[in-house]
Amino acid sequence: MSSLCQQIKTEYERLQNLKERLVLEYEKKKDSDDMKDWSVVKKLQAE
Repeated sequence: MSSLCQQIKTEYERLQNLKERLVLEYEKKKDSDDMKDWSVVKKLQAE
């Protein structure tokens, strides 16, 4: 059972990291009209 708990914890931490990266990228790009700038945000959203 501890293995399952570890897997869940690892996945949770990965998702938290992705969320933090998404928020940071969004904040940097939110005022940009250049769609090229949004590619990182879109990639993180897909993950």
